[in-house]
Amino acid sequence: MSTTINTFYVEPATGEPLGLRWIGLPQVEADGLACVACGRHYLTAPVRRVPVGRADATDSQVFACADVCADVVAQEARNAA
Repeated sequence: MSTTINTFYVEPATGEPLGLRWIGLPQVEADGLACVACGRHYLTAPVRRVPVGRADATDSQVFACADVCADVVAQEARNAA
């Protein structure tokens, strides 16, 4: 991942809102239109996704692909904590 996580993470499996704030996201990811881990654009390549926090620049909810990327985000957040 090329961005920075600056807040603590909550597991996506719990279904609770995540407490991550993302810094330095590309605009499409900061607007919640693409995965923060792999960059997949959800309008052109629809896939199941989960919320993984908010973009610091836009305060928009941001997402990761539910299959693999959400687990990658979880691991990165645990490593950063």
